[in-house]
Amino acid sequence: MKIGTLSSTLALVAASFSAHTFAQTIEPASLPTEVEQLRRNASQGDYNAQRNLAYTYATGQGLDGKKAPKAACAWYLAIPYLNPKKFHAGDSGNVSLYCQKLSPTDFDEALSYSVALVGKTKK
Repeated sequence: MKIGTLSSTLALVAASFSAHTFAQTIEPASLPTEVEQLRRNASQGDYNAQRNLAYTYATGQGLDGKKAPKAACAWYLAIPYLNPKKFHAGDSGNVSLYCQKLSPTDFDEALSYSVALVGKTKK
């Protein structure tokens, strides 16, 4: 997915959603201490924490194998907006790899949540 297209899509839905609305259904409610710290750091704008959190959700590593694919996609979609100077081809590949696995409905939820993440995460 091209960043310009994604940017336009994010802009269209940005005002309609809040991260809190989707957090309970997309991100696991209860996380191990290490993953919770990763989520806090990601929310504070830490690029590596954002990538690692997305990977954790995508693979289930650190979550007893329980994957959160919509949350993984949402964080991967948010990264270029949260850290545009650090965004690179590997990040783009992660968007393609993990988001294309979602159904259209799940992708819409992930996209909406990513918009909320961009709005609430410190840059």
